[in-house]
Amino acid sequence: MQEAVEGKLSKKVEWQHRLARFAASGQPIKVFCQAERVSQAAFYRWRTYLVETGSAPEATAGFIDAGAWPAAREAPPMALIEPAKATLDVRLDFGHGLVLHIARR
Repeated sequence: MQEAVEGKLSKKVEWQHRLARFAASGQPIKVFCQAERVSQAAFYRWRTYLVETGSAPEATAGFIDAGAWPAAREAPPMALIEPAKATLDVRLDFGHGLVLHIARR
């Protein structure tokens, strides 16, 4: 019985490290799982288990440097844009009935 508990603990630690590597990799889950030679189902199962037990590694957002925006490519002032083309309509559906709708006319 003790061996089963120790086996579970070592698997738990192994998956904690794996999920930390995933968070730092910036790769899609499918690519990461192929590189780690684990199934996506196992990845999702362990990630859910570790989150539910409060044992998941902290997810950190990486910084992506998009570079400087060259002055020559800057957007023209709004006065130079034809009114018919100066509209914006963005809708983000987050699921569970949560929708963000931004409209500028």
